[in-house]
Amino acid sequence: MNAANKNGTNTTKAPQALAGVVVLEIASAPGACFTSSLLADFNATVYVCETLPTGSAMRALEPREWWAIAARNKKSVAVDPKVAGADDAIKALLSLAHVIVTDIAPSERKNHAWLKGVDAMQRKPLIVDVLPTGADRPDAWPWSKRADMAAAVTGMMALTGEANSVPVQPEFPLAEYLAGALAALRAVAELRRAGVTHSQPQELIVPMHQAVNRMIEWQVPIATVMGRPELRDGNTFPMNFSISNMFLTKDGKYIAVSAANDATAAKLLEMIGGAELRDDPRFSTTQARLNGLHVIYAILDKWMGDRTSAEVNDTAEKAGVVLGQIYDADDIAKEAHLKARGNILEMRSADGTKVAMPGIIPRVEGLNASIRHLGPALGADTGEALAAGGLAAGAIERLRKAGAIA
Repeated sequence: MNAANKNGTNTTKAPQALAGVVVLEIASAPGACFTSSLLADFNATVYVCETLPTGSAMRALEPREWWAIAARNKKSVAVDPKVAGADDAIKALLSLAHVIVTDIAPSERKNHAWLKGVDAMQRKPLIVDVLPTGADRPDAWPWSKRADMAAAVTGMMALTGEANSVPVQPEFPLAEYLAGALAALRAVAELRRAGVTHSQPQELIVPMHQAVNRMIEWQVPIATVMGRPELRDGNTFPMNFSISNMFLTKDGKYIAVSAANDATAAKLLEMIGGAELRDDPRFSTTQARLNGLHVIYAILDKWMGDRTSAEVNDTAEKAGVVLGQIYDADDIAKEAHLKARGNILEMRSADGTKVAMPGIIPRVEGLNASIRHLGPALGADTGEALAAGGLAAGAIERLRKAGAIA
């Protein structure tokens, strides 16, 4: 059996997928930061390039514990570009990079303290731009270019909320994180292509709406066929012909139910109303159930409301019915199945505070990927990075005394 560390990851001398790859993170929003987080999880050396005195904007996002997770496995270099000599430090850092992950549009680089010299580099690193939609094409995009508006232009919010009511916006950066995951995949593929073909890596531009569009790939084709878009209808999937909704139990937990065909619907109806309800002609076919969903849902509301979530789950398991509890963060943290998979891990911050977080996902058998440390202190690795970039110890010390670096 392979040895495993406390993070549930392999500790034998397994290959480290991205060991030796140096990434500079020059960004201030979750999308690009998540891209470099995925690369760092698989052993790339990721330097967060922070501007003094405040550092990365990600440090200031609430809750503040977010930084511990968003910057895990990363290193911090901190520079004040306004101080004399800072350009030398930035140039040394850029020389290290195989990959630069940023949320700065190409047109804005020439005025950006960290990126103004990139386009003139002889050995240009792979640049991965994870951008708010339209930031790279202002000529073709008259709408808002704020990252937090990305979800609104994907078509996703046309599907969320109750029918004929207000769309529901997810209160987490879904578009940014999906774009970050897509960007990490594309970055690894581009590094591979450039290596195989012995060519220069080509810049990647990932507008945030694209990943969500890809996730709901059926939306546009179906609208084309039907001649109209499918719109929000509560917890019912668009074009739905199944029993599918959420119901509140006696102990205040919501249960998701799904019965998409005759066999699963029969089991559900028998569980909540016996053979009489199962054989009721009003619910014997898909179309009949669709017409009678309001009746079925009223019965389910009463049946669930009379039972605890534990009773519901136990009864459903015995009946072979497909349902499950809607988990909150407390439920996730307590779930033994997720812990056994290493999906949720506990680490301790520098001050000893226990921090629970997602483990290494995706897990790849045979690769030694682990959470090595949480988000670093501001500028903790500046000297190390500059030395790797070729600056002498004396030059680094002079920059530090001048306040150009931390």
